[in-house]
Amino acid sequence: MDSPTNSPVRLEPWSEQDFELLRAMNAPESTEHLGGPETEEALAGRHRRYVDLSADTTGRGRP
Repeated sequence: MDSPTNSPVRLEPWSEQDFELLRAMNAPESTEHLGGPETEEALAGRHRRYVDLSADTTGRGRP
C-alpha cells in the first residue's frame, strides 16, 4: 500500500480558475440522472461555495 506521501491521488483546493471545469461537468449527458443541468446562476453559486470552502482555513468542509 502506498503511503500518503506516495499516493497517486492528490486533492487540490478549488479555485476561481475551476469554473470552466464545473461548467463542462454540467453537460446534459452528465446530469441526466440529477434532473438535468443547473442554471448558470446555480452553477455560479455552487462554484462560489466551493471556492469559499477551499479558502476556509478552519478545515470546515474537509474530512
